[in-house]
Amino acid sequence: MQIFLTFDVEITGLGRYDAAKANGRHFNISLDTLDCPVGNEKYGFSWILSTLAKYGLKATFFVEPLVSLYAGPEYLAQIVSKINEYHQDIQMHLHPG
Repeated sequence: MQIFLTFDVEITGLGRYDAAKANGRHFNISLDTLDCPVGNEKYGFSWILSTLAKYGLKATFFVEPLVSLYAGPEYLAQIVSKINEYHQDIQMHLHPG
């Protein structure tokens, strides 16, 4: 049996920034927004990557690139770089408007 682990990497609720995007402004969004804190623990992006590494597992991360319209290309580059650090597969995930 083969099991494929896949994860969508995206930020919801960016519509609230539409007015600023229309004016050509970007927002500082930290990678911490992907870490999903629960109490004092984090169970999101970083936890998933480190847990996969701990157990020698591979996964595919579907990254939504249009977030760069809101947060700038540097933010997208940080996400891709972090996934690359852990030698995981990266693919594109789109929600065209």
